[in-house]
Amino acid sequence: GLGGAGLPAAGGWGGSNRTLGITMEGFTEEDIAKAVDHCDNDRIKTMKYLSKLKAKSGGYNWKPEVEKRMASGMDSAMKGLCEKLLPYANVPIKQKTFVNFAKNSLALQRQPHLAEKLWTTIGDLMRKPVVADEEEGAEGGIGSV
Repeated sequence: GLGGAGLPAAGGWGGSNRTLGITMEGFTEEDIAKAVDHCDNDRIKTMKYLSKLKAKSGGYNWKPEVEKRMASGMDSAMKGLCEKLLPYANVPIKQKTFVNFAKNSLALQRQPHLAEKLWTTIGDLMRKPVVADEEEGAEGGIGSV
């Protein structure tokens, strides 16, 4: 619900008005829109806030990686759980704490196997990859210019 907020601003909903045109490496548009909201549409404050978040998370954001994996095919149950997980800023990156977090945050107390499966599905993306093997794009890199 948009709370009956009249007509969309120029650029429509989800346009750059939500993010004030801010882009930052490692943050999705949704993350930035939330930060803008949190900082009362103050661009400078938002940039500082995002930089702080980035520093806190060690500069690595797993979310875009998870989104890529979701897009490349994932079973619907896992996809649904990933979608619920994405808005959280404080997702742990160690298996045991991650699984507990998933159980609590995603209401999986009765289905702990799903929390475990979620870890098997995306756990490898939660840490900053040691080797950046960007060259071997899984998108069938040959001739796709």
